[in-house]
Parts: sequence; C-alpha cells; structure tokens
Amino acid sequence: MKIPRGSTMILNIWGIHHDPDRYQYPELFMPSRFQNQTLPASTYANSHTPHGRDHFAYGAGRRLCPGIHLSERILFVFVSKLLWACTIEYNRDTDGNCMPVDVDPRTGYIDGAINECHPFAVTFIPRSTWRRNVVFASAAQAETTVFNNYD
Repeated sequence: MKIPRGSTMILNIWGIHHDPDRYQYPELFMPSRFQNQTLPASTYANSHTPHGRDHFAYGAGRRLCPGIHLSERILFVFVSKLLWACTIEYNRDTDGNCMPVDVDPRTGYIDGAINECHPFAVTFIPRSTWRRNVVFASAAQAETTVFNNYD
C-alpha cells in the first residue's frame, strides 16, 4: 500500500492488544500473559518481527517513544516503592464484599484522546508508620529540590 507523504498514521494499539491470535482471552486483565517476558520493553521493541514484541504502548518503528528507557525505569521504581510502602486492598461495599476494579473498556474508562480509567475503589494502607514517614519525607524532598524549580 502506498501511503502519501504527509499522511498521519495512528497505530491501532487497541486492536493489536486485543487480537485473539496474539493473546488468549485478550479482553481479560491477565498480567500473567507477560510472565516470561522479563527483558526491558526496549529490547522487545527492537524485535525484527511484530510477534517478538510484548506490547505496543510505546509506539512502533521510527515513531517509537524516545523516553522508553526512562519511562520503564521510573515505572519500576514507582511500583516497587509503592508495594514496599503499602498494602493495597479493595474497598468493600456495605455488605463487606470486595468492590472489584472495573477494567471493562465500555464502563471502566473516561473516553478521550487518551482513555483515562475511572478512580479505583482501593485503599492504600501503609505497612508501618516508619515506611509512611519515609514516603512523606521523600515527597517533601522532591517538592523542594525538584518541583519548586518549575512554575
């Protein structure tokens, strides 16, 4: 197919990530489908075949996100610290039943140019007072040494 110069192309990430030939039960939230993909996303993004990719959230080809390395490392540090500092529990309804997170694409997201998920019905419980204090001290330090440099 010839694509005219100046055309805008948008990668159909939704279609790729919900392809039943690529993922068994693509509509279900199953992080375990990636358990054997232990290398950084940038390694898989450089695969010579699309089936060598683990996901396409960072784009593809010449339009691959230049911040892929930084983004992945920041996400790893953030999630690691969050799991270190907190226990995450589902909120409960009036009968004491867990209120699951809605991951259904029709009801769990706010539509837009980039879909945004609705707030999760979860509670973050500090694992200890000491860990809570470490998190707040780190946030205060970031506020004064980093964020105050920007208006």
